[in-house]
Amino acid sequence: MGLHMANNLIKGGFAVRGVDLSERALKEAEKFGIEPFDQIDKACKDLTSEDYIVTSLPKTEDVEHAMIRGVLPSLEGTGSMIIDTSTIHPTASK
Repeated sequence: MGLHMANNLIKGGFAVRGVDLSERALKEAEKFGIEPFDQIDKACKDLTSEDYIVTSLPKTEDVEHAMIRGVLPSLEGTGSMIIDTSTIHPTASK
């Protein structure tokens, strides 16, 4: 979930929702003021044009899965933007 990056966003005054499969990671994130979610679609609920989705995932397959299963369906008609900071193959981010 990119805990350090998310923590910097919190410090900058942004509200942050974090998604992780690890309950331990979610509990740690909550200590920093991050609203924890274990499912992408729940974290992406009620997005507006003022919201950004930032992904920070380790593998190309993880990004593809996250986008197809939760992020892209949740974006329809919202005007939200995606910022992908994942360390993956460049063509996968297109």
